Amino acid sequence: MDWDVAVVGAGPAGSTLARLLASAGVRVVLLERCPLPRYKACGGGLTGRSLALLPQQVLHIVRVWSRQATVSYGGHLSVARSPRPAVGLVLRSEMDALLADLAVRAGAVLMPDSAVTAACREGDGVRLAVGGKALRVRYVVAADGSTGVFQGPMGSAVGLGPCAPRIGAVEAEVADPGGAWGTALRGDFDVVPGGYGWVFPKGDTLSIGVASWRSGVGGSQLRASLSRYIDLLGMGDREVLTLRGHPIPVGGRLKLRALYSACALRVGDAAGLADPLFGEGIAYALESAHLAAPVLIAALHADRGSEALRPYAQALGRQVYRTFRVASALSRAFYRAPGPWIGVARVHASVGDLAWRWATAAGRLPGGEGFGPAESSW
Repeated sequence: MDWDVAVVGAGPAGSTLARLLASAGVRVVLLERCPLPRYKACGGGLTGRSLALLPQQVLHIVRVWSRQATVSYGGHLSVARSPRPAVGLVLRSEMDALLADLAVRAGAVLMPDSAVTAACREGDGVRLAVGGKALRVRYVVAADGSTGVFQGPMGSAVGLGPCAPRIGAVEAEVADPGGAWGTALRGDFDVVPGGYGWVFPKGDTLSIGVASWRSGVGGSQLRASLSRYIDLLGMGDREVLTLRGHPIPVGGRLKLRALYSACALRVGDAAGLADPLFGEGIAYALESAHLAAPVLIAALHADRGSEALRPYAQALGRQVYRTFRVASALSRAFYRAPGPWIGVARVHASVGDLAWRWATAAGRLPGGEGFGPAESSW
């Protein structure tokens, strides 16, 4: 075998997994189809759950620490606050490049600008075609997102199940000279049918987007909703730096058996691991990497046959899918009629506080400092 593991995709899940494997002495190659750094449409919000799973170096690239969010519906504004930072905002281009670099420092081999064009089973491993070359690996990890090459026939070729369902989303990066917006997050739940709009500040830019959980809402309707939303925010005259579709693979919809095979597994967005309630995916991408690493290491050291990677899916079922089942039920109820829910939160602070805690996932910063919405107010 040329490599023990090939990780395809250098996002948070892929680079984190490559770093963990390399640190354990696994021969791992990290394949990324684009040169790094590269733009990625993403709110870039790091909650306490995310920060607990990230290396301490990430703290140095946080553009904005936010303690406050404004929630709007029907012209009524509510504000959630925390005495400590609740969300750290990063540019994904910077974070992904940093995580890939840390993987390389741990011993992984990074191959940027290297698209995988074919994959097939070969003996007890996988043969990949990458940039006109063939790589033979024992295991391949699909970490290439919700629209990556392993979401189609290439995934089937290595025994992975069908692609993850996605909801529609569109996001723009809008210029904010001097950081005039400030540090507050914003969520508006009446700007797109069955979904919400968001504003995430990142210093001199704002990530502004809309997403809808409702079937049939997408494409041109989302772009029109985003344009109206930007105008509503008073940003219609601002320079739009980028505008991208941003499909979100809402979590827990794939059967666990679709997440692994005898020679492959899915992590992060490729596994459909975005929070069903708010669409946040970084935390669960990182968690999937931390769950996959020990399973792959054990499989490499003790041949357990075709079910060697099954413990990964079982761990996801216990630690992630259970949370997603609760979030899915809440999501169905909330997006059907968000107004009454937000009204209750305005009247009963404990309800708003619970939602704020769920969204920001109180925890601790790397190094031990308290982080999150302790003693938050709504």
